[in-house]
Amino acid sequence: MKSKVVKYSFVLVTSMLSIIVIAQDNTNRTQSTDNGVWIGLSEGLVGSVIYSIVGIVVLLAGFKIFDWITPFSLNTEIEEKNNTAAGVIVAGIMIALGLIVAAAIL
Repeated sequence: MKSKVVKYSFVLVTSMLSIIVIAQDNTNRTQSTDNGVWIGLSEGLVGSVIYSIVGIVVLLAGFKIFDWITPFSLNTEIEEKNNTAAGVIVAGIMIALGLIVAAAIL
């Protein structure tokens, strides 16, 4: 049970970091000195929510594809066998895919 919480909390933290980066960028793009901060806020929030959902879906799809390619099950290795190396591999996959998705969105 604990390993599932750790796995899903990592995905949640990664997605939240992506949301923060995208929201900051969207706010910086829509914010101007003449209009103030609040006018472009709704557009930035809607864009951030849409991009974060797309980013989470792409991250999960990338993980599933990598899990399908490997000869062993990453979930089994992490949850049942407590394989730290498999956890590091998954972390690297999530970070790399997150960077790719963030670069594609920006």
